[in-house]
Amino acid sequence: MKNEGLEIDEVTIATIHKAAGMVGNVLFGRWIHGFYLESGRVEWDVYLGSVLGDMYAKCHSCDDAKKMFQQMPFRDVVAWLYEDII
Repeated sequence: MKNEGLEIDEVTIATIHKAAGMVGNVLFGRWIHGFYLESGRVEWDVYLGSVLGDMYAKCHSCDDAKKMFQQMPFRDVVAWLYEDII
């Protein structure tokens, strides 16, 4: 995508995290999380927080899923549903 000049945005990152959760690849999900979100390359929001929590939970990393929930600056109804699961 980068070679084609396409911008990597929040939707791209959410899609990548959903895919990482589906295949259970927590290492790749953590790398994307650190490289794009922790570094500030992509803006963090409640949707990405929910997607991250979902990815970590699907990868059986419940401590990380709970951490994502707790770090959300704003929680919507979907985020509260995930909190009940983890």
